[in-house]
Amino acid sequence: MPDMTVYTLNPQDSQDSFTNHLRTSYPHIPVIEDGLLDDDNEEIKTYEDGSIKPFIVIWFQTPRRARRGRSFAGARLDQRIASADVIVVARSGTEARRVMNSVIDTLVGFKHDGSGAVVESDRQLWSDARQIDIKSRPSRWVMSYSVDWGIFAKKTA
Repeated sequence: MPDMTVYTLNPQDSQDSFTNHLRTSYPHIPVIEDGLLDDDNEEIKTYEDGSIKPFIVIWFQTPRRARRGRSFAGARLDQRIASADVIVVARSGTEARRVMNSVIDTLVGFKHDGSGAVVESDRQLWSDARQIDIKSRPSRWVMSYSVDWGIFAKKTA
């Protein structure tokens, strides 16, 4: 049986690749990882009329063991599924939908090094544009899309 201590389950490489792919594909739109602590994020910009310019937020989920792809060599070599929720925030539902449609087209089928291709997740936060009302703030509309991809243990030594 192989030495399991020389394999890592850390998905950081594939998460970084995912983020870099979005940032490269949309250099004009801020891509923010792991949510927003407050509304004062320097990357978020507004138009002259005070309405919000689009931005993308990515929330990575904890990887989980796949239903299939079990290894005879042990649990560390089982296939795992990485997931992310991608949120687009914009000034209107139409703008949020247009940006999200482009993001979906960019993500589905994207393949990370040493990982599986990105596919639509069975679990979605919501699919329609939703308005966020905040007093004394510009109107904001959000759309979400959840994706999964296979990750595999990588030999480190």
